[in-house]
Amino acid sequence: MQVFKLFFKILKANRILILIFVGVYAAILFGVIIPLQHEGTADTYLEQKCKFAIMDEDNSVLSRGLAESLGTVHENVEISSFDKETLQDELYNGNICTAVIIKSGFEDSFTRGDTEDYLTLYNVPTENKAMLFAGDVDEYLRYVSGYTAAGFSMNDACKAAGDLVGETADVRIITGSDLTHESVIQSYYKYLGWILILMVTSVITPILIALNDKKLRNRIECSSFHFSKVNGQILMASLLSGIGLVGIFTLLAKLYFGSALGGFRLALMSSNMLCYVIVALAIAFLISRITSNSMVINMVANVISLGMAFFCGIFVPYYLLGDGVQTVARFLPAYWYLNALNDIDGSFPEALPDIIQSFGLQLLFAAVIIVAAMVISNAVRESSSTGYSSTL
Repeated sequence: MQVFKLFFKILKANRILILIFVGVYAAILFGVIIPLQHEGTADTYLEQKCKFAIMDEDNSVLSRGLAESLGTVHENVEISSFDKETLQDELYNGNICTAVIIKSGFEDSFTRGDTEDYLTLYNVPTENKAMLFAGDVDEYLRYVSGYTAAGFSMNDACKAAGDLVGETADVRIITGSDLTHESVIQSYYKYLGWILILMVTSVITPILIALNDKKLRNRIECSSFHFSKVNGQILMASLLSGIGLVGIFTLLAKLYFGSALGGFRLALMSSNMLCYVIVALAIAFLISRITSNSMVINMVANVISLGMAFFCGIFVPYYLLGDGVQTVARFLPAYWYLNALNDIDGSFPEALPDIIQSFGLQLLFAAVIIVAAMVISNAVRESSSTGYSSTL
């Protein structure tokens, strides 16, 4: 079991890197992502209000109606002055997000169809609430314009427009759908689809490269130790390290979620993770047969992990992706990992056949990747052998 022991000796030397991956993932997930999910529940909706100050020099029916209408949907506050320096201080300190100055002649200019020089809004351009406020101003003036065009007097038009602005809608966000709702347990396992590929390829690939060293292979050829035993021990060690990785993240999930995650559901989650880890090990094997440059390994690991994370719905909800992207995603193992995860978390046990199918497709991807790696490895070995013979 010399090769088996050597594998874990090298793996032990990389234990700090493994701990960094696990620690960073746990910190991001439990410190940022899951707390944000708890803060904003799917069944709550808050209307955004903007603090504003208004100076009405026109004091007309329209200007008073506009101020009253804005006061019903936003918060009107008093400030000491409307000079430039005071407005800058109030906006900078966050006491207001918009200041409105209505100049004399505003209503007369409105009837002529031009209010540009008589209505001024001061705000921070990047402030979202200020943009919402400006939209409400335009909305009220459009209502008034429509009513006056229909023959209403200015007084009646302002009153009718104010009633429309004050209308509210009963907002209810649908929950329980895969399109709009995601449990914290699902989030935990979903983001593993990104970190597992990155972690396995970054840690295991250098070990496989070291064990595939030409000098080591030449020494094995001169001994009675067959390559089949070498490959068998490497395979056994790789699978055992993968199972250990699954155990670490399963233990972490169990400690955090407690009784909310257990039984057959936990077993399926762990099985799904193991299938995906096998895919990651296959990718590490493929990379080890392509390059031995550490910078290239890190680059390829990041490209593969981030690429599948974006294409398959880890970072961006799958239903928001375009039809073309969704079609491409079906040819990536991360899609079937997430597909199984969604079925386990949402449709189990009815979707058990689909879950098993997703497991099988992940293992099929792993097999295809391993075969490709072996073809590449044989091609490289044959080319090296040919080159050596020609030199002789």
